Amino acid sequence: MKSHLLLLTLTTLLTSAFAQIAEVSPRTHASPVSLTGLLLLNDWKCNQFRETAARSSGDLCPIGGVRWKLYSGTELYPLRENSIDLQQFERTRVTITGTFAGKSLVIDRVMAAEISDNEIQSWVQQLQVNRWEGPHNFTNPTHWFFSFTPPMLNILQSGAAAREILLEHIGDHEIKDQILILLGGVGDESVIEPIIQAMADSPAHSPDSKQINLAANLALTNITQAEVIWHHGGGMNVDRCPGDPKSCWYAWWIQNRDKFKVADEKENRNYSNYPNYGIYQQP
Repeated sequence: MKSHLLLLTLTTLLTSAFAQIAEVSPRTHASPVSLTGLLLLNDWKCNQFRETAARSSGDLCPIGGVRWKLYSGTELYPLRENSIDLQQFERTRVTITGTFAGKSLVIDRVMAAEISDNEIQSWVQQLQVNRWEGPHNFTNPTHWFFSFTPPMLNILQSGAAAREILLEHIGDHEIKDQILILLGGVGDESVIEPIIQAMADSPAHSPDSKQINLAANLALTNITQAEVIWHHGGGMNVDRCPGDPKSCWYAWWIQNRDKFKVADEKENRNYSNYPNYGIYQQP
């Protein structure tokens, strides 16, 4: 019974999280539109949870499997692929041309949308002047809000192209918290050790140090889905390693670095805290 109630709680929480970012005003016209952003698959484990999930999750977990979405700006657009093979573009920046049918975008054409290093560098520089208030959790069970600034959103939606440039700036103290949380969105196993090294040593008493470690904890949990700090799929806000998170992550990494690959974990994700593997929710 307890496990059933917990599942319903997580289902409700996930449905609420997606509602914040996936609600797009219905379109009544059929004029062609063109949108650029990051192409994502829903994280929802359809086959495993369809029988027990709440009815309200039906839109998140349609019959036939998961649904593709385009993360563009602050919105998440449901897609109808019309037999177009989208797998080759997963988690890459694309431009999609199509028409709206209700809330869904019916795809006519998909093209890779390359972005220059100069553009990404420009957005990184803007992090210096666009104040970020940081991540906040207001509920228990956990439900994070990230309040990303426009340059942070642009960097997230650059995908893997931003990874190396972000690593170049991981030592910039004024924006370190932003760099770490962004690496958690676009990074793979190659960024895990740099993130751990960038964490503040404990005891981290200053507000800056606490924010840096919070951003690192969120980033590393998103990449690894490891339960070093919190349960990765949601649940009660219990910190498993409040005293020295840097050392706890190092211990996990020493045990797992020879075998952990992000690609191996992509089919086993059901986040309520960190939906859309690689991209954080944006209210």
